[in-house]
Order: sequence, then C-alpha cells, then structure tokens
Amino acid sequence: MVAACDPAVRFWLNAKALKNRSQWQAGWQSLQEMEVEVDEMLQS
Repeated sequence: MVAACDPAVRFWLNAKALKNRSQWQAGWQSLQEMEVEVDEMLQS
C-alpha cells in the first residue's frame, strides 16, 4: 500500500489481516485524535 499523504512511503500488511474486516474501520482520523490515543496508551 502507498500512503495517501506521501507516495514515497510504502507499508506492508499481512493479507490475512487485511481480509479480516473486524480489524478495519472506514473513515479518517485527525492527527489530534491520533495524538490523544497515543497519549492514552502511554499513560496506561
């Protein structure tokens, strides 16, 4: 897959994980939302 924000960035996914719809959610997440999640994980 190619990152939408930077075509030079590539990342690899396990095909079985990609097929598992329970691991994926449609939509976008803002950087602020992502930062909050990281902060919460670090505090745990």
